[in-house]
Amino acid sequence: MKINKLIAIIILALLVCIVAGTWGVWFLLRPGKATTTVDVPVGDDMATQIKKGTTIYTTENVPAFVLDGTSTVTADFSATIKVASIDNTRQIRGEITSFTNIIGQNPEHNVVILYLCQPLSNKAKKLPDGAIQYGGNAYPSIITGASYDVVGVLQRGWQDYPLVYITRADEFKMTAGDNEFDSASSARIIKGIDADKMPALQEEVDNGHLVGKLDPQQVSLEFIEYSLNIPTSGSKIQNDEKQPNNQHNITVSLQDGRMIQLVLVQPIRIGPTGIWCVLKYRIVQ
Repeated sequence: MKINKLIAIIILALLVCIVAGTWGVWFLLRPGKATTTVDVPVGDDMATQIKKGTTIYTTENVPAFVLDGTSTVTADFSATIKVASIDNTRQIRGEITSFTNIIGQNPEHNVVILYLCQPLSNKAKKLPDGAIQYGGNAYPSIITGASYDVVGVLQRGWQDYPLVYITRADEFKMTAGDNEFDSASSARIIKGIDADKMPALQEEVDNGHLVGKLDPQQVSLEFIEYSLNIPTSGSKIQNDEKQPNNQHNITVSLQDGRMIQLVLVQPIRIGPTGIWCVLKYRIVQ
């Protein structure tokens, strides 16, 4: 009798161990909770693409820096983009969601192709929610559907979709996000920029004329005075903030107590030699 009880106890203990072990394995491997590694297709660099004939661009029109990594390069493009897809370690497709300096194009919601001079890692993480997290090589975490501020070099004579070369990983950053100043609202008036006239205006400034166009504060005051027909005598610059996407948010305090908030962009060239234009403004009573 005692032997039967002992055997029963042993069998029960074994069953408990089996059940506990099975549950433990399920807990560790249960679907949707593990973070796994996935392979990212390795993209050819631009020199290899040209050699293989897999790109429409040639050594004659691709910026030298993209091919040799040492030549001088000047950024002439900046925008906020929402990532649509990561094609490979060298190429990202996105949608432009901010004003950009692509002449002759609708300034919003353009498809753009980003070529990464510094490639992404060929390994990415699949998160528990199913999203794929790309990155590596000093890039931030890149996820489809997220927004980023990018600065780069626009391919001259691009075809089909604008091609932008991102020369360094630190030119691809998580967007700072919308803020109340620059949010879209009925109180914000978007001023159309005549893209066809911008190159000639930039050339005029390059030749030493209208140099005030290089100063976003002066451009703001002139816009208020001559475009809005509001006297600027006695007014002052209340605030001037440069944003991660290279926009300037400027607030001008008028003598009558009102304030005007303006968003300025460089439509042709990014940097100290590029002209500034007012993109949006709002009058605050």
